[in-house]
Amino acid sequence: MIENNELILLRPSKDLENQIMEYKRDFMQYNEKIGKVKNNINGSCSLHNFNFDEWLDRVNICASDENLSPYGTIASTFVAVRKSDNKIIGTIQVRHTLTEELRDDGGNIGYAVRPDERKKGYATKMLNLALEFCRSLGLYKVLIDCDKTNIASAKTMIKCGAIFDRELNIPQSDGGVETLHQYWIYL
Repeated sequence: MIENNELILLRPSKDLENQIMEYKRDFMQYNEKIGKVKNNINGSCSLHNFNFDEWLDRVNICASDENLSPYGTIASTFVAVRKSDNKIIGTIQVRHTLTEELRDDGGNIGYAVRPDERKKGYATKMLNLALEFCRSLGLYKVLIDCDKTNIASAKTMIKCGAIFDRELNIPQSDGGVETLHQYWIYL
């Protein structure tokens, strides 16, 4: 558990099932397209693709076995809960090491904020909490990226001390290209 005066990061559990599924429904109803993927919930260990029990199994596997994790590294997934009303505000995932694939797309941290809770400073608070967790892992720097057009995410990263590193063009299966901006945060 990692917290500040407004949010707490909790590992997903069966006790949070109803809140997590409500969070997922809100994202699905928003019908948002992130990059080339519609209704993708960043930082959630692919919550959008699974029922709750399948997803919780996946989260637990990713947190304990780098060989079974689709990222090739241990990945800790959290839900950000607002203390005042216990509402899930977002999801955030920390990948403990950088694989070659994560160096080019994904980085150490991915996150998302519930659509109706955006533009309230929660992403910055969540990212700062995740950076505390990264420090506890002994990391001295983390790589974070976002789509070039995701200005809000870039601003969040910069508020947390991110330094722009490079722009990457990632070929997509449809023949298009996704342009990512990558940033480093030194802890």
